[in-house]
Amino acid sequence: MAKLQPEIRAALLGEAIEGPSIVFASYMVGSVSSEHGRVGKKEAKPEGERSLPFAAVVDLENRLAARIARAAEDGELQSTDEAASMLYIWAHISGDEPVRNWIARSFDRPDFAPWLMRTFTSKGFGQSFGDMVSRRFYSVNRESLETLLDVERLELAARDMMSRGEDPNEVAAHFLEGLNEPF
Repeated sequence: MAKLQPEIRAALLGEAIEGPSIVFASYMVGSVSSEHGRVGKKEAKPEGERSLPFAAVVDLENRLAARIARAAEDGELQSTDEAASMLYIWAHISGDEPVRNWIARSFDRPDFAPWLMRTFTSKGFGQSFGDMVSRRFYSVNRESLETLLDVERLELAARDMMSRGEDPNEVAAHFLEGLNEPF
């Protein structure tokens, strides 16, 4: 089977970006970006082993950032389980400001702050030596989150939700617990 020409490969990836799965699109773009050393701490592959030329990768990254921005604006992002990853990818490609601005503009919408709390709170389980039962814990990477939003504002919103008794799913409680978790 013949290998696809880079132009055809780039065109197909461009179509995937506009397809139904923003998560799949980000995975595919991340894969070709990593070949150029643009994702994580991986070294770039030698030029002859890369799937696409650099200019095509940058174009795909920009198209992906635009797709994530549209998904944020139209509400699609809020129904995606990988929303936190999508926001970090958007910020990695476009810089933090577009993401920070979108979050700041959206913050006072109903259910937005609880969504942020849920999105950026990780749940894990741990067990100490001798424990018969594992303990559930929540964590929030404050340092990373501060690149995208005003953590203190979100923390105040969580405290306010709890003081009003408006935390039926405990997203505010879990978020606050996560902020204080030493992990």
